[in-house]
Amino acid sequence: MKIDQKTGAISYNPEYYSFGHASKFIRAGAYRIDSNTLGSGNIEDVAFRNPDGSEVLIAFNSAAERRKFKVQRGNKSFFYTLPAGAAATFVWTGEKRSTK
Repeated sequence: MKIDQKTGAISYNPEYYSFGHASKFIRAGAYRIDSNTLGSGNIEDVAFRNPDGSEVLIAFNSAAERRKFKVQRGNKSFFYTLPAGAAATFVWTGEKRSTK
């Protein structure tokens, strides 16, 4: 977010919306359980485990064209297609797990 000190005009950048979106799903106390960054033009993702045991995967397509990718959690998987420049969020509910 940027505020023009002279006019008071506010402009919102992509990071503003990204953080707002992520905060709807990733809770305080969550920790990162996996991530993949293969560089520009690929699917980039990050996964978190929330304190309630739910898991969140956020994927972003940094390519100029749509990309199909595989989401796998345990022994289950599915394919998903993201348009160019789009992001998707997947949430799995779960029981709180011990970290010991």
